[in-house]
Amino acid sequence: MYPKAIIQKWNDESPIWEVKYVNGAEKGAVSFNADAKVVEMELVIQEGQLPANRSIQKYITRFYPKEQIKGFEKITKANGTVTYEIQIEGKELVFDAKGNFKEEELD
Repeated sequence: MYPKAIIQKWNDESPIWEVKYVNGAEKGAVSFNADAKVVEMELVIQEGQLPANRSIQKYITRFYPKEQIKGFEKITKANGTVTYEIQIEGKELVFDAKGNFKEEELD
């Protein structure tokens, strides 16, 4: 998938295997199932690459006013569904491709 990528780490999250990589300036991860099929791809992005950035920022300011944002990721599932994860202390906030809040996950 990324012939020039440098693998940083493998995580065994049975039944899923996740590989974290760096490919030039791009950082991300790819998750595989037991049949070696891609389940999802994560790409580290910048805040300006979020869809509906104002909606997401308003949501975070309203419901997590004291939290500091630690990072942003674009998640693409094998079926093409795209979500965005915003990392804060101990949690990931998940938004859909239109910037609507979906769920909070423990990190």
